[in-house]
Amino acid sequence: SIDGESGFPLTLDFLLQRDGDYTKSEQASTAVPVTEDFTKTPQTPSGIFTWASRNEATENLILDCTKVILNTEKGRLGKTVEMGKQATLNDGYYYFYSYDDQSKTYTLTDRLYVKLTQANEIMNFADPNMRFKNWRGNDYRTFYAEYKEHVNANGAYPVNAELAKFLQDYAVSQSVFNDGMGTAETKPITYQKNGITVTDYYASDEDSMWLFGCGYYK
Repeated sequence: SIDGESGFPLTLDFLLQRDGDYTKSEQASTAVPVTEDFTKTPQTPSGIFTWASRNEATENLILDCTKVILNTEKGRLGKTVEMGKQATLNDGYYYFYSYDDQSKTYTLTDRLYVKLTQANEIMNFADPNMRFKNWRGNDYRTFYAEYKEHVNANGAYPVNAELAKFLQDYAVSQSVFNDGMGTAETKPITYQKNGITVTDYYASDEDSMWLFGCGYYK
């Protein structure tokens, strides 16, 4: 109180001043260069495009990168490998393989492809709202623009090391897999398995997430 009289209610005037529009800060991204030699792109094999999660080496939509080999000296390190029908030595692409226990030999079988301009079972890189930057600090805008000019009739391109990283960076930054709550882990997929209609969900360990967008020709 003031001089014994109540000082309430009070009337207060506030002055709000805007110094400028709010701008959301973005993490700086590094442009990712393309190293692929598109003049050496292998011919697409015959057959029907089939998702990698349906390969005989995998089961129940569980992605597993130990089921594929990168066809380079480093990727084949410590393995005796036959090239099979689709591969040529050191062509730089990923393949499923078969293994002969008697001869201890791996044989490269089906070449992996990633759909770049058509939808996979989880998302579509060709979505006009897709942003190709800030994927784990990387900017893939120019990278994607170059690759999409070289896809086959199914909108796919053979998976090399830099495309596998592209897919992994997307999967991690966009929570495609996230302790059972990721985009791929919460989207039911219905497919045929041994003549039976099955509904299941994608699953992956930390190193295999990039396979979500991949397939092969069966």
